Amino acid sequence: IHPPVLFVGFAAMAIPFSYAIAGLWRREYEILSTQAFPWVLGVVAVLGLGIMLGAYWAYGVLGWGGYWGWDPVENSSLIPWLTAIALVHTLVAQKRTTRYVRTNFFLAIISFFFVIYSTFLTRSGILGDASVHAFTDPGAAVYWMLLALLACIAVTGGVLMGIRWRDMTPAESSRSFLTRETALGAGTLVLLLSAAVVLFGTSLPIFSNTTVEPSFYDTTNLPIAIIMALLVGYSLYMQWEFADGRGTLNRSWKALAVSLVATLVLVVAGMRDFIMATFAFSAIFALFVNVEIGLKVAKGDPMFLGGKLAHIGLALFFLGVIGAGPYSTSEHVVLPLNDPREALGHRFTYTGYSALPDGKFAFNVQVEKGKSRYQLTPVMFDAGEQGVMRNPDIASFLTRDIYLSPVNLEQGSHDETENEVHTLAKGETVSVGDVEVSFARFDMDQHGGASAPMGGGMVIGSVLELQRAGDREMITPVMVYRPDGTTQYRNADSQLLNAGIQLLSMNVGTGETPSTITVGIQRAGDDAHQHESLIVEASIKPFISFLWAGTVLMMIGFFLAILKRSKEA
Repeated sequence: IHPPVLFVGFAAMAIPFSYAIAGLWRREYEILSTQAFPWVLGVVAVLGLGIMLGAYWAYGVLGWGGYWGWDPVENSSLIPWLTAIALVHTLVAQKRTTRYVRTNFFLAIISFFFVIYSTFLTRSGILGDASVHAFTDPGAAVYWMLLALLACIAVTGGVLMGIRWRDMTPAESSRSFLTRETALGAGTLVLLLSAAVVLFGTSLPIFSNTTVEPSFYDTTNLPIAIIMALLVGYSLYMQWEFADGRGTLNRSWKALAVSLVATLVLVVAGMRDFIMATFAFSAIFALFVNVEIGLKVAKGDPMFLGGKLAHIGLALFFLGVIGAGPYSTSEHVVLPLNDPREALGHRFTYTGYSALPDGKFAFNVQVEKGKSRYQLTPVMFDAGEQGVMRNPDIASFLTRDIYLSPVNLEQGSHDETENEVHTLAKGETVSVGDVEVSFARFDMDQHGGASAPMGGGMVIGSVLELQRAGDREMITPVMVYRPDGTTQYRNADSQLLNAGIQLLSMNVGTGETPSTITVGIQRAGDDAHQHESLIVEASIKPFISFLWAGTVLMMIGFFLAILKRSKEA
């Protein structure tokens, strides 16, 4: 659902743009703050939801452990969302004070410009070497059509803005710094600064052969996010068109004190990074302020809660980013079959895998901590040219996620000194205790795609027939010849022998020479029986549930705001 939701958000951005062009053409300079406002809110809600659905898909399906990789194509959808969010806040200020008229028309135009720019980056093939999501070169026609559309939007909007510039002079209003409309203007600048940072890193591969690392976006956006969260809190304590510095300070000291105490608790708990502690302080401050004022608003008209809920969601989102980012812990763990292993304070036990109806393989891992016990089933499957795909499984709790991503399935190399070894010619029978074992034939990959969980390759199995006192059993141990030249083994368990049988080697007969195989019999209970191991990456993601909960709250807040502004419009 991520792509269609995202594309609905992209398409809907044409509506504020159309209102802006119409308003400039007809000299209706309040059209954005009246008629277009609910549409702008709808755009940021749908586009934001589309972006976060992509983040959730990346986290829950791709298995790399993150939710946002700062890929250029991912970023290109974020830029118009940031400029549209900035537009929401300046529209609020225009409705109350008539300020930011020019700013609003500019933001409505560039938001749609960046939607088409995002399409250009994705569809033109220009980022084919810089992004895993970009399309290949579609040809000159599409390339120049997209450039022409970008030029058309820029020229039309720019010319109309230039012609009507003097007409859009706002009415005189307070120029005091400590007012709510000034805080909203500062918030808009912060959002545009973040959009500019993302735009620079995203566009860099177009103009040079270099790309920026994800750490560039993290480092540059972190102080921006801190300022943003502080403004989200402080702006609600400020007055419209009236500077009341002392009153703002008096109203905010409780929130500042609570935020400071909560941050000190986090420091005692292990948060030693100063900049992250500052980020946590600002997010907690924004959370407390909006909860405090939201409770008062709810007693009056709940329809005015939209903005407060959206800001609460943003604060929770920031706290989730902090927990799931630098304070996430990961460890690669080798899990021999039925042999528990300790990692990250948990006990993991791999109990085997099962083939799914769609050709995928689910790997069963029991997880234990104290009295808590549950099963995770990550998945691997052969995706053809894309190689082996790995889907994680996640156990979600209020304060953490246990994230288990499969890495590889390994078969232990055979060791003849630890096995009861027998060589059999085709059709020959040997006695193993009171069980008669005979080699019937070779079988080429007729056993549910045995090579898929091991990464592909040519599979050869040897069909063995076992008999004892009227009981009969057919089993097929296999060897997998991997493309990289290595050999792996898939043992077969025998109920009659109560043992695992491994195909150690084979010789295909020619002419009068019979085909032969060598098998090793490993009795149950022997330590050497642990021939199969699942390698996983186990991670603990603290408070990542806050990130998803914050997203949901933001969407609810946008929905309430849309209803309220629709009635006004």
